[in-house]
Amino acid sequence: MENIIKLTYQKSKIRSFTTLLVSNLIVIWTCIIFYSYNPYYINFISEYSKNTIVIIAFFYSAVSIYTSISAVNRNSETRGLIIVRSLSKTLKYLWLFLKDPLFTKGNRKVQLTKTEKHTLLFSLVKIIYLPIMLNFMFNNLFSFKSNFTDSVSSFNTFYLIDFFNEYFFQRFS
Repeated sequence: MENIIKLTYQKSKIRSFTTLLVSNLIVIWTCIIFYSYNPYYINFISEYSKNTIVIIAFFYSAVSIYTSISAVNRNSETRGLIIVRSLSKTLKYLWLFLKDPLFTKGNRKVQLTKTEKHTLLFSLVKIIYLPIMLNFMFNNLFSFKSNFTDSVSSFNTFYLIDFFNEYFFQRFS
């Protein structure tokens, strides 16, 4: 009897781990698909940003294994599960609204908890602004690199070394 209880407990932990991991992976890779097929992001984001986003997605996927294990051990939920659950609630009520726009079958509205609202807002901001900020960072980095290279190449190396020696060694001696 004791072995059956342990086996049932282990199965429930494995089921919880699988649910948490799959929900995290769904959120991560849905964002990648969104970035790949949304016309705004296709035309706006540079190749460097797209490649970086995919690398970040692989990193998040690997880290989500650890977060799912720790969430099962703490008996808590991951953000991916909260996002999937709250989006499914929202889509359910949207479907009910489309079937009955006047809500003649009762007062129906989406009841999201404070944690669900907070997680959705936090994730939405990340999803929208991460590619924009990466693109901004790479544009500035490449602009700085080209301007720095142009300014350094305009100086003669001899003058730079002479200036350095004169400025630092003559001044401090």
